[in-house]
Amino acid sequence: FEVLARVAHLHVCSLTGFLKGPAFLPGASLQVPNAAWNALHLPGDDWKMVDCALAAESGRPALHFVRSAADFVYDHYPVLGSPGPGGEAVSDAAAQSTSMLSANEFWSLPQCSPAFFEAGLQLLTSAAAVVDAQHDSPDLLVRVVAPEPGVSLSASMVSSGDLHSPLPGAALVQREAADVYAVRLCVPCEGTYYAHLNVRDERIGEEEVRALSFKVVAARSRGLNKGPKQQQQQQQQQQPSRQHRLPLTLPSFELLDCRLFHPMSGTLEAGSEVGFKIRAPGVTAVMVGGVALERVGNEEVSRNGATSPGASASYAKGVAFADEGESAGVFVSAGPIKVGSEGALRVACVPEGQEDATTVLEYTVVAPAAGVNEAAPPAAGG
Repeated sequence: FEVLARVAHLHVCSLTGFLKGPAFLPGASLQVPNAAWNALHLPGDDWKMVDCALAAESGRPALHFVRSAADFVYDHYPVLGSPGPGGEAVSDAAAQSTSMLSANEFWSLPQCSPAFFEAGLQLLTSAAAVVDAQHDSPDLLVRVVAPEPGVSLSASMVSSGDLHSPLPGAALVQREAADVYAVRLCVPCEGTYYAHLNVRDERIGEEEVRALSFKVVAARSRGLNKGPKQQQQQQQQQQPSRQHRLPLTLPSFELLDCRLFHPMSGTLEAGSEVGFKIRAPGVTAVMVGGVALERVGNEEVSRNGATSPGASASYAKGVAFADEGESAGVFVSAGPIKVGSEGALRVACVPEGQEDATTVLEYTVVAPAAGVNEAAPPAAGG
């Protein structure tokens, strides 16, 4: 590339340094440079970066050509060696990247691919290469702006012991606003995981590609002097069938632009009573295990959360919508719904103009936790 560019009388140089390639795992670091690429300076513009090697291996080579240094520095970091031919240009091109962040900061960044920037994505929440979490604490939440039309997101999480098998119920993506997506992640038990955000850009093609990755290290929170009841609950939570997970979303969940408010736990106990709230614009009915939910309209729920006559009693407190349009297409349960026997509990919607329902969500129903609701045994000598 450099030879051809010079023949065309373009200002170009070659750089060597560190590359976080497709197989790189966030949280790792390298000691020896592993890549080379080109820097191209066009008249009246800043240095642009070109990685011909990655382009040759990629199914979308255009993503690796003429990238800005601000985007390029997320996966390429130059290292200056001994001065040689074009040394001044090399120093100038490399300085544009190294002036943005140090080498340590480079390794601490999440893994962002060119597809992240090509799709116009932006992070609303801070992210790092490694995120510490506790598996019995609330889920991790990452908010992403996707302003471009035709761009959709999905997410997955894998265990460090099996990098190719997404964990069921570990990720849930839903649209919160016109161009804001909420990516909710949960860890089923203590261990090391890798979270991946994927993007599909209809402007380029239907193929889904990796956009962002980071490492999640989950440790159990340490409680002091746990009693018998707490120890029993902890043992039950360690069982695979009772591990914390999110509801499973089916393709129709995204196609119908659904948004789940609650319950967020994908594991429900048989015989328990649970309230449901889901936004599903463009549908005529929502059913939970065959039980129809009630539609809540703008006229039924005011902005401060008070309900008017006819509104669902289960939302007499604490209901508020961020804007007037958010309550459109919201369905709620008139009262708690009793969860049936062990197995699966499905949420289905009937799209407008259709008669048949399509499943959008699925919950796992497990046996009640033995002894959790029982009184604690008396203390010795009591």
